[in-house]
Amino acid sequence: MLPLLRLRFRRPARQILIALAVALIVLAAAPGQVWSARQLPSGARFGQMTAFQYPLLAIGKNTFRMAPGAKIYNHQNLIIMPAAMPPKAAVLYKLDTAGEISGIWLLTAEEAARLRPVTTQPAAPAPKPEQVKDDPARLGR
Repeated sequence: MLPLLRLRFRRPARQILIALAVALIVLAAAPGQVWSARQLPSGARFGQMTAFQYPLLAIGKNTFRMAPGAKIYNHQNLIIMPAAMPPKAAVLYKLDTAGEISGIWLLTAEEAARLRPVTTQPAAPAPKPEQVKDDPARLGR
């Protein structure tokens, strides 16, 4: 038997060891979101990717080229190959200085809803002022 297992601890020391073991188990069983909250880049742009044919992709009405070494991150924040890219998805993307895409993050539905720019309804046109005719009674004459 291992020497450590043969040691006899006094009651307070045993309680401390049991409490530490329980704390480690609780921390290990914590939800994954606590441990691996996805960090999305702050300077990235939101867009709806409508077509993808490596190395070109269409986001909204614009067509972009992927830069050499560009990375594509899936919903679990893992790097995927271009062949695994879905043809349409909500994405965050970063452009390099040459205007090519250097990074793409595929978004979940919750992330897309949170990051989608708020589209404001266009303001209603101001009512046109009433046409005033040259009526002497209205003009105070």
